[in-house]
Amino acid sequence: MVSGWVYSAPVDSGNSDQGTNDGSIYLVESASAFGEMERAIAISVMGVAADGGSIFSPLSGMKKARKGGELDDLQTFKQSWQEWQQHSFREFLAETFVEVYAASAEMRVRRIMNLDKKLDSRLSGAEVKRSREAGRCFLEGKSEMRRAPQWQKYARAVEQGDCPGHVVTVFALQSALYHLPLLPALTAYVYFEWRAGMGVFLSHRNQEKQQQEEKQELTLQCFQQEYPESMDVVREVFDGETEFGAAISAR
Repeated sequence: MVSGWVYSAPVDSGNSDQGTNDGSIYLVESASAFGEMERAIAISVMGVAADGGSIFSPLSGMKKARKGGELDDLQTFKQSWQEWQQHSFREFLAETFVEVYAASAEMRVRRIMNLDKKLDSRLSGAEVKRSREAGRCFLEGKSEMRRAPQWQKYARAVEQGDCPGHVVTVFALQSALYHLPLLPALTAYVYFEWRAGMGVFLSHRNQEKQQQEEKQELTLQCFQQEYPESMDVVREVFDGETEFGAAISAR
């Protein structure tokens, strides 16, 4: 479990602060970019208690390490995280996020549902279960979203079993409805997966190790400093997927 994961920051979902997708002003090193990303995270997870993890999980890596007589230390976690970034996130989750984000801007709920259903064939059974559970937390926790027609239609489809309700779909949909710029939104999603996975990791450590690791802050600043390659991956994906995303409406 991730202690203190529920956020209660105020939401400003007005159109006056939509920002821009010009990547030049969202360099991680700039203070304005960091503030925009912190804002995106606070808005994205407000009201959501993500205690059970998400699509990413370090447990398989931990089990392999233990079977080989190795310690399930932070290096084991980092290896699992890097594999998830390079395979799941790079290969299909990022593309799905961008497509859902774009489809939401065009109010194409049916396309969002179809993208959501496609994920079932790309994720393992365990990943599907975790993803749906995390998605359910967002659907149930975002009471302010219930007034948005697209959110209503999608949530109703999930409730009726017409689509699975994967967390990456829900996250991208809400990001568009909150008018969050794409790069901070992608960063917020990756940070969410990392923090949820770290919570699972800490909860499966022995008590002594867990107490030591809990001294580390699970903030965006910590994430940026300890996992700089993750920020690079997000930026690379953003640069690559935005051209693709711009052509989505032509399909």
